[in-house]
Amino acid sequence: SCVKGADIEDLFEPSEYLSMYNATFGKQTKMASLKGNDRIVKRIERVNGPFDHGRVAAHFLASQQKFLKGLKPETLQRFEDAICALEAALPVASS
Repeated sequence: SCVKGADIEDLFEPSEYLSMYNATFGKQTKMASLKGNDRIVKRIERVNGPFDHGRVAAHFLASQQKFLKGLKPETLQRFEDAICALEAALPVASS
């Protein structure tokens, strides 16, 4: 389902993003504590307060071999769909 105001973080399954958040900040936040169906970052912020989303992205990039192995096929498909949509939106280069 579509999340209103979704951002790049919402391409991940919520549990996957929460796992990256927990690893980044040394937290043990559980999915059960995150109420609502809005953006994952908003659900986390309601429990733990505002956080730097860039730190989670940097941690993901630094540990991507670990995280990539655990991503669900649905997550990979959402990223692929987003990239295809971006490619389709680009103007065709004339030679």
